[in-house]
Amino acid sequence: MASNWEKRFMKAALEFAEESKCAAKKVACILVKDNSIIGIGVNGSAPKAVNCCDIFKKIDGKWFRALDLPNNQNTLKDGFVEGKKYWKLCENQREHFEWSSEYETHAEINALPRAGTRARGASAYITHSPCLDCVKALGAFGIAKVYYYKEFDNFQRAEQTLARYGATIEQLVL
Repeated sequence: MASNWEKRFMKAALEFAEESKCAAKKVACILVKDNSIIGIGVNGSAPKAVNCCDIFKKIDGKWFRALDLPNNQNTLKDGFVEGKKYWKLCENQREHFEWSSEYETHAEINALPRAGTRARGASAYITHSPCLDCVKALGAFGIAKVYYYKEFDNFQRAEQTLARYGATIEQLVL
């Protein structure tokens, strides 16, 4: 059973996740050592860069991309107008994933440099179970324990990889 501290840190991660500008998943990672926060990160674009939510929107499981409103609105199809943007259905439904892979950084990667060497032996509270690349980074920094709220892709492989680093992973239910 999770302690009150563990629950508080996970609740804080869930709140910080709302700061993410990703249109697909809002993720946060809080690194904690001796009940003190040593690093916080959310997924998203670099500072002052275009954010995912400015150009992508997911509605009913389908991705739309923001375009400038055309002069002739009779040309609008496969989309909708919102404000001064025309949201066109993405022909390639992997377009957001491809854009995100190139321009966004995961929450764990944003949190780890803030903690630096203090991360060794720390715990990570993450809103979603980490991807394999983030697991390797958490392990390389010496994170001892990973708590996640919601299970994401490829969990078993992440768990096995963390074990090779001597770390454990556990779902924390609030």
